Amino acid sequence: MADKFKLIAITPETTTKGEIASVLQIIDSGFDYVHIRKPGYNHKEMADYLCEIPHEYYPHIKINDHFELAMELGVKGIHLNSRNGSVPDGFKGEISKSCHSIAELSDINGYEYVFLSPIYDSICKHGYVSKFSAVELQEAHKAGAINGKVMALGGMTASRVAEIKDYGFGGAAFLGYLFESTNNVELYKRLETIINII
Repeated sequence: MADKFKLIAITPETTTKGEIASVLQIIDSGFDYVHIRKPGYNHKEMADYLCEIPHEYYPHIKINDHFELAMELGVKGIHLNSRNGSVPDGFKGEISKSCHSIAELSDINGYEYVFLSPIYDSICKHGYVSKFSAVELQEAHKAGAINGKVMALGGMTASRVAEIKDYGFGGAAFLGYLFESTNNVELYKRLETIINII
């Protein structure tokens, strides 16, 4: 069981104006990790993006694509998903993965943590709706399937953190709620609200 409720951010697929500054602001606020998720980027575009992030932030950076860059640049870890489902030979960093059913949570021991989604209707992915009822989540927690290694993803906002904790999740992953902030002040307020809740 995790002793600290993890806070994770995931970047939008399309890079937004001032996104690197937002990534740094999120880490500086106290978030554990930011996942850089850019499925449309080629190797060079991903490398260029990562090189814009100061090296001292790399212990808080995980990548969802172009895993070879994790070893080349020394970021914290990689995230397995439907596009990239295998760990590169020789990789020694942290590994996480995406899950979309309670059944998939039966074998998560080899991972630092996993995402379970979508818990709520997505803020930024239209048509990506909640897949689990409150009863299912409660039962999964009682059975030990939802535990400290499982992070809630999908429609996460500050107002939902308390409920997620009650369901037994070890953390929450935020995407639209953070990256659809209209300016740095709004992002700061949202981050502060999240940090104060946990």
